[in-house]
Amino acid sequence: MDEAATPAPPSPARVAARALVLAAVSCRGFVERDDDAVPLWSEVRGWFATLGADSELEPAERALLDAPLGALSASQRMNASWRCEGMAVLAWALGGDELPPYDAEVDPRAVADAQGFQRPRDETVLTSPRLRPRGELAAFAEGMFTVHWRLREQRLNPAAMDLAAFARTAWFGPLSLDLARLSGGDLAIGGRPIARADDALLARCESIASERRIAARWLLGDAPVYSEVDTST
Repeated sequence: MDEAATPAPPSPARVAARALVLAAVSCRGFVERDDDAVPLWSEVRGWFATLGADSELEPAERALLDAPLGALSASQRMNASWRCEGMAVLAWALGGDELPPYDAEVDPRAVADAQGFQRPRDETVLTSPRLRPRGELAAFAEGMFTVHWRLREQRLNPAAMDLAAFARTAWFGPLSLDLARLSGGDLAIGGRPIARADDALLARCESIASERRIAARWLLGDAPVYSEVDTST
């Protein structure tokens, strides 16, 4: 790609705004089936409107937030709720807490609250945001690639492998094992080699890895639009 055409990484202000967009989007996914959540969702929409972060909303996100509660399809609801994993990566990039391992979901409410969810604008991450060094963001993205690649490979070609050896010799490597935990030389899922994990756990971990990679690659400037980040492996 022509270097001049490469998108610039998002500014700290954009990262902060996107973190709050993902907080609102994921909240919508979690409350979608709760008939008692209408007052809460009304409060969240009112709060978001005060932030001045609308310019970070993608059209599909705007439509999702504006839709009446209960109007989302099952896939829209699921996809929205999974955005909390990307929110956590952006929160970490803004100096927040370390993320849980790749086989554990984040606590969406705790992460959102740490960003100032439902608090006045000057009490949110929009105030003087700062990002971790680019090298730290890149190292995280490389580590997540390895995890994501191994999860997809197991789904497509179920078999045990020596991930440690493969990481050193892969034609598209070497691969970073910084985020990987190993068991018997292979990626560990739930404390056991990945080949012994059931399909439901593998699917959940792949969703976690995919969402975290979207956030990580967006932070590095892979695409100016968050939802257009390519997470192919």
